Amino acid sequence: MNMTWDSEAEETLRRVPFFVRTKVRKKVEEEVAAAGRNRVTKTDLEESKRKHLKRLSEGVKGYSVEACFGSSGCQNAVVASADLVSNLESQMEKADLLSFLRSQLGDQVKLHQQLRVTLADCPNACSQPQIKDIGIIGQAQVSCEPEECTACGECEPVCQESAILLEDGFLVSI
Repeated sequence: MNMTWDSEAEETLRRVPFFVRTKVRKKVEEEVAAAGRNRVTKTDLEESKRKHLKRLSEGVKGYSVEACFGSSGCQNAVVASADLVSNLESQMEKADLLSFLRSQLGDQVKLHQQLRVTLADCPNACSQPQIKDIGIIGQAQVSCEPEECTACGECEPVCQESAILLEDGFLVSI
């Protein structure tokens, strides 16, 4: 079906960001065609926008708490964040961030407007805490208890960071 657009609808479409404009045009035309019409009006465009924005806000909790896969067996994990993740989620739920966001932004809170928290179980930070609203990066301080060290040397070759150094059977550096 050949679709025509009212001048008002075309003008409104021009204000849609260029990187989604083609997709928006196609989606609106599909909706108008499904209604058995071949002319797109400004009202059609606005109704489509309202419907899609409503759908986008349906899955929003007001926050997202994520963690890397370290607790499921990553060899680089130096901390375990599973308990912290569940505690944070519980606190976020109690705080009712979604109500706060709605009071500030209106009913149509979008995914990118919610608070994003992520935890990384090691300094590699594969869960990208650097670009979240709150990012927690696990670290561990390497240490040795002299009374427990037998100076066997097994730790030195397996330390990927070369943080352990033994000389003449004595621990020189950690």
